[in-house]
Amino acid sequence: MYLRIYSGLWCCQRIYSGLWCCQRIYSGLWCCQRIYSGLWCCQRIYSGLWCCQRIYSGLWCCLRIYSGLWCCQLALFLFVWALSLFLTSFFSVHSKRGSTLDPLFFHLW
Repeated sequence: MYLRIYSGLWCCQRIYSGLWCCQRIYSGLWCCQRIYSGLWCCQRIYSGLWCCQRIYSGLWCCLRIYSGLWCCQLALFLFVWALSLFLTSFFSVHSKRGSTLDPLFFHLW
């Protein structure tokens, strides 16, 4: 049961006889709401790149693209996590150095 045709391509809401069900087509590419048979379902396309809302099969899902770079929630989380680890290790090293110098400082004072 097919509902619409975009640019000569069928667009249905479900899969019948192994055919895709899509919601919209951007630049001649299928844009679906879900993933069927391991293929992507995207929400939007920026600069010819797929931009999805979730991660499937270990592939990234981005929300926006700035300057041609993917901007993902998980990537941002990993960046913040790595930055926090770096800062905690940096301050822990300096606090240890300060603790070793404290007795000498108070002795000289």
